[in-house]
Amino acid sequence: MKLDTLSADLSPARGGDKVQLTSLGKVPKPHGLQRKLKSVIKQHPAVFTLYEGAVSGGAETVSLVVTPSPPAAVPPQPASPSSQGPPVAATEEHTVIAFGQQLRADDALRARCAKKDAFKAEYAAWKARELTDGRKWRGAAATVLFRLWRFSAAQGARLGVVRIKAVVGQRVYFAAIGAMAALAESVVEQRDVMEKKDKFGVRVTPLHVFEGGLIVRRGAAVQRTLVVENASDEMRELAGASFLQRGPGPFSSSFTGEDGALVLTPGGKVTLTLTCRPILSGMCNNVLNLNFGHFGIARFLEAPPLGSSSFGGAAANTRRAQAGKLPLYRIPGSLRAAVGSGEAGEALEAACEQMKRLLGGVSEAAALAAYKKAFHELLWVEEMQLNDDLREFDLRADDATVLTPRGRLFALEVRGLAENRPSVLKGDVIKANFPGDPGRVFEGRAREIERETVLLEFNNTRFQYVAGQRIEISFVLSRTPLRRFHQGLDGVDRAGTAGAASRLFPEMAHLATAQLHAARSVAAPLRPFDRRINAQQLAAVTAIVEGRARHVPYIIYGPPGTGKTTTVVECVLQCVKRVTGAELRVLVSSPTNTAADVLCKRLSEGGLGSKMDMLRVNAYTRNPNDIDERVLRHSNCAPAERTIEMPPKEELERVRVVVATLTTAAKLCGEGIPRGHFDVIVIDEAGQAQEPESLAAASMLLGQGGQLVLAGDPKQLGPVIHHSLAKEHGLSTSVLERLMERPIYQKHPLPGGFEEYDPRVLTKLLQNFRAHETLLELPNQLFYEGELLCRGDELLLKCCEGWEGLPSQGVPLLFDGIVGKDQQEERSPSWFNVDECHRVLEHVRDLLRAHNGCSVRLTPEDIGVIAPYNKQVQKLKRLFRAEQLEGIKVGSTEMFQGQEKRVIIISTVRSSPDWVGCDVRHNLGFLDNPKRFNVAITRAQALLIVVGNPNVLRLDFHWGSLLKHCVDNSAYRGVPLQPMPGAESDTVATSLAGDMEQLTLDDETPAELEMPHYE
Repeated sequence: MKLDTLSADLSPARGGDKVQLTSLGKVPKPHGLQRKLKSVIKQHPAVFTLYEGAVSGGAETVSLVVTPSPPAAVPPQPASPSSQGPPVAATEEHTVIAFGQQLRADDALRARCAKKDAFKAEYAAWKARELTDGRKWRGAAATVLFRLWRFSAAQGARLGVVRIKAVVGQRVYFAAIGAMAALAESVVEQRDVMEKKDKFGVRVTPLHVFEGGLIVRRGAAVQRTLVVENASDEMRELAGASFLQRGPGPFSSSFTGEDGALVLTPGGKVTLTLTCRPILSGMCNNVLNLNFGHFGIARFLEAPPLGSSSFGGAAANTRRAQAGKLPLYRIPGSLRAAVGSGEAGEALEAACEQMKRLLGGVSEAAALAAYKKAFHELLWVEEMQLNDDLREFDLRADDATVLTPRGRLFALEVRGLAENRPSVLKGDVIKANFPGDPGRVFEGRAREIERETVLLEFNNTRFQYVAGQRIEISFVLSRTPLRRFHQGLDGVDRAGTAGAASRLFPEMAHLATAQLHAARSVAAPLRPFDRRINAQQLAAVTAIVEGRARHVPYIIYGPPGTGKTTTVVECVLQCVKRVTGAELRVLVSSPTNTAADVLCKRLSEGGLGSKMDMLRVNAYTRNPNDIDERVLRHSNCAPAERTIEMPPKEELERVRVVVATLTTAAKLCGEGIPRGHFDVIVIDEAGQAQEPESLAAASMLLGQGGQLVLAGDPKQLGPVIHHSLAKEHGLSTSVLERLMERPIYQKHPLPGGFEEYDPRVLTKLLQNFRAHETLLELPNQLFYEGELLCRGDELLLKCCEGWEGLPSQGVPLLFDGIVGKDQQEERSPSWFNVDECHRVLEHVRDLLRAHNGCSVRLTPEDIGVIAPYNKQVQKLKRLFRAEQLEGIKVGSTEMFQGQEKRVIIISTVRSSPDWVGCDVRHNLGFLDNPKRFNVAITRAQALLIVVGNPNVLRLDFHWGSLLKHCVDNSAYRGVPLQPMPGAESDTVATSLAGDMEQLTLDDETPAELEMPHYE
């Protein structure tokens, strides 16, 4: 038979009959026969089917079967895909061709089929319309989808059908050329679905697991079997078994089925033997893909070392992520519509008022339900604003950019990336499309971040890019942190309504004797590890370690420089090393990596020097090269590869102390860490975090007897919130600040007219070790009721009293009045002031020169410069680099919270009163922001210099108070001051500022506040 002319001989066949043209049994096979047969099939996919199998006696058979169709069944032309009816006995192949031609001819239909669910719905609607017209097609939507993918480019062009290039997640990609890429990452992400799913009637039995566990030692071999059964009424061909990770590895497979058959007749079975022979120590894992031609079935293989009971697929249920899949928490359409119509404010206000009303009632369950509802909606409103803000950074139309190929990656330059505007992290998705073709969207994933460059990885078989070609970019908000916050809200009452109420809404009744716990047994007497611990710090540590009121959150109220972090470290060390009768496990967390790293270093220095004692869990988005070596040795970082990996559950459970950011800590429940594993959760800098962010880990990991400790200062910077509705209704208030407004955390009267906090639930630290008494005086009066006491090292704090640049010797404070010009660059909303930049540089030069009157020689590392705008920060850094002064830290107030420098210089930038109202309105700069003002002026130890326009700053109450403080202490120098306003002038100024607020245009948000930087 001549294969090339085979199709010409089919016309006598009846439509729908199957004719076996050839069956080659016990004869030698001509070389390349199967390849030639398959080439014929590829040219005529609707006609021929090739079967390879075995007959009795074990003889190999290659059969070519034809299912011919009458002439009327020839596939219709693309111009009229459904103009003719289906064949008399239409097969799935006919249906695939007909619908594929419809997709090719109808652009709108193809666009509507962008998602798998939409594809199925459109396909069902098409079949229904065809049936109404008397045309009946057969075949499931999934079958049509996969078979469209199977077509080669040549087949697609010849048959006039559209091709499916790839199916990633829920999205369908259509293309005219190319093949399915190796979507390994997508496979792993969809494991929960894939490893449980049998397809097209083919069943794959789960892998057997030995009772009592399995030990797989290096060099030894362990075998398991699985059975592949065809439960459908059609023949299925098992083309082979392969592993996703190619090359030499611990796993191998072989068939030992019925007569070596690869074709599964209906009811037939094939046995597959898997062998695991580890060549290295540690976890062995891979993905087994059973290839059935137009579909595949996956099984995930894991063989942990030393006694874990998981050599198997889904049935073993050993994958850590199985502990709980993270829900999507999509924004409800009704809420989105309410925000768009302006009606959301009333709804949010009603929800929050209901929550407040119920908190004073008797129904704890109703209060918790109202609490969760209110915060879910606040998070969704904030998410909408974050998406809107992110759109401002998209590179579209005239802003379209070019990519620079770097091997398999593409470099994307993003102005402002280094300042977190936009916020892009490793692993984030960025969408791209070519100008004029918005329908074809390519998804790239950020593989590396290099200052202002993102290295993107695309599906290379689908993304064809020519160097220099312009491309439009859209940034995608990473929703995972927000989803974890939602999950934490849903988990607040899963350990019991009573426990949740005492943590979220503590009352004085919760301190009744009957509700208190027995004190933990402590090796007496309780001796501090840090001998510098003072009486207030020791009182806080004692109350936490004994834990008599541990069902109520304990608050360490730490004003600037009072040793809050020292108290937290001492508390953790005491819980781990001095509590007897129980091995307490502690989770130490904070909103930022900077604060978490500080805690890790201090705990290591305090006695947790081994990785067996403490583990610093970093998000995989962190660059190991940016981590201090003292922290890195405690971190989840592979030493050789310098890559961050989530530790296995066993390692997380083994250590006594885990240190992580709040967002990373919230992932631990998804890694299989059970509720109640941690006895104490400590959150440092708790005042900076949103309430759902703080509770995301605690609500999922603390059991009934667990203890929550919050350390922070409600008078310093709080969480950064972007949507005005979310700000107004409570999302900008941290859980620390909210709790401190409750009666249980208020001062209580004592005999003699005194007041004090209840030491069972709160300690306020009063001894300030950071600042010179002149620098401490104003914030102490404005924010801390005059209670702070200066207790720092006098040699350190007084080292700048003799600096020659001071207007008044002995007063280490200078307000340098200057009238500069605040400016903006083209296409940049950020402000800068060149005059102030140069004045700051002059002060730095004077401070660093020898014989300047200071009692110590200052270095660049002793100096910090704070500015409220990114552009000013950039200008100052450029000046310092030119002077080889890179050691000077320059940044926003947010970057300096929790830190200190011997000398702090503040550049206020704003010099024009025309924009004051706008700054107030948009929460910019320092004006009308008491918390930002407080943080800025409390970072200095020995010298504070303020450079700015006094006649603008005086419009703000707090800056006006600082100016008056400087004048009263002869610490002002610069432009002549206007007379200090009286009460009447104050009223006029306030009114004027309000008028300006109404008249000014929209402005930027400071760089550090533009987008949240979750891990």
